[in-house]
Amino acid sequence: MLGLCNTLFLELRRNKPRYCHWKSNFRLSEALAGKTDLDLLIHPDDKDQFLEIIKKLSFKKVNSPPKKRYAGIEDYLGFDRETGRLCHLHVHYRLILGPKFAKNYWLPIEDFVLGNLEIQDHVKVPARELELLLLIIRSSMKMGPLGIIRYCLHQNQTPFPEDIYREFLFLLQNWSKDRFEQMVEKSDLPLSNSTMVSFASKLKNHELKFTDFLVTRRHVFQSLRPFRLEHPIRTLRSSLSTLSHLVPLISRLWPMPKKRLPEKGKFFALVGADGSGKSTIVDDLEEWLSWKLDVKKIYFGIPKKIWLKVVDGIVRSCRSGPSFFLIKGLARIGAAFGDLVSAQRWVWIARKRLEQYCHGLEFSKKGGVVVADRYPLASFWSMEEPMDGPRIRKEMGETRERMACLEEEYYSKIGLPDMVFVLQAEVEELRKRKANLDFSSHRRKAAAVNGVNAQDHILPVDAGRPYDDVLLEIKQRIWKLI
Repeated sequence: MLGLCNTLFLELRRNKPRYCHWKSNFRLSEALAGKTDLDLLIHPDDKDQFLEIIKKLSFKKVNSPPKKRYAGIEDYLGFDRETGRLCHLHVHYRLILGPKFAKNYWLPIEDFVLGNLEIQDHVKVPARELELLLLIIRSSMKMGPLGIIRYCLHQNQTPFPEDIYREFLFLLQNWSKDRFEQMVEKSDLPLSNSTMVSFASKLKNHELKFTDFLVTRRHVFQSLRPFRLEHPIRTLRSSLSTLSHLVPLISRLWPMPKKRLPEKGKFFALVGADGSGKSTIVDDLEEWLSWKLDVKKIYFGIPKKIWLKVVDGIVRSCRSGPSFFLIKGLARIGAAFGDLVSAQRWVWIARKRLEQYCHGLEFSKKGGVVVADRYPLASFWSMEEPMDGPRIRKEMGETRERMACLEEEYYSKIGLPDMVFVLQAEVEELRKRKANLDFSSHRRKAAAVNGVNAQDHILPVDAGRPYDDVLLEIKQRIWKLI
């Protein structure tokens, strides 16, 4: 169990708001370890008390995309400082159920569920037979036409996805048929006791046929029709619109966004000399945050494009004075042409970096989180060979004044993100990690990075420590800023 989860449930026991972890309790230990969601049902009258508890533990509210947002359901993310893991609370104040991407049924039995609890791993959960009843309803609603077709093509398989089938087996291990009948009756849901018991018994004895599942599914939808929140045609339209994002081509062009921060997102960047671990850290931060949040990774280094390599070859050839230039007496013209091509290349790179900055800024304004690698930090522009900054004036002096001014204008429009993490380490440590680089250049870059002091939006980080320690510190600081 994460320390954060342990503290959360200690606070819930101490303050006694009415709550339970209401579904998927066969995987409760995984949820407590931060590997999957915690689905909490909170009594609506205890909402303010619950919010005070999670606020004290620095949980932060996040918003699902509009098409996956439902009244009475909220999402919160927490951060475990010891492990660096995130904890996702999927908080229900109403029991909203339904097919995937179309939760259209509200079962007003929250008081009943919260009045029939037991303890599992120090967490309140519904009584086993009550959770079994809820699972039958949930699985019946979740199984759509595609699932039915898939089962018809593979008759030897269970009609349920593997996780749901395992959940059924978990709940049926020590169930009581009599208690199950009582739960169905006392829930006041208009469900047939005989249909529900027959379904559970046949599944327990591995005698469930597909026709039994279809009968139960039809019964659930018909019986719970009074609890629909909107007309099924409208729900179907919304569901199809959401499902379209799962089509491979559409999902690549218009991917379904993940959760976002409620107001404004954040823009983070990392800089450092070669060997400081910045690219690896950026990848790990993206993986960490994108578990639940909408994250964009931006690389501000020189794009790895074939045509840029061709341009570099042309520039080197022109400047080195190839033999045919010398024969024709045109070496000076060749060098000038090389400078022109090089200047155009640097202007293009500056414009590209400005475009990336603007895209990242727009993304963060909409609640997303941006993680950038090799940010063009102005602190390095005075170097003999600036790291990711203006180069024309340094390389060509006043000969390309107009293009130098244009390049500098582009860079001047790139502002600071919410935080730049400057990874500092002694060159001797960096050489242990990357020893195949020119030493003098490597030393200059390390000296420039190590000379950066803490300022607003700029934070030096000791990158000479073990990688896991550096990554954890950056995660901790990012969480404070989020």
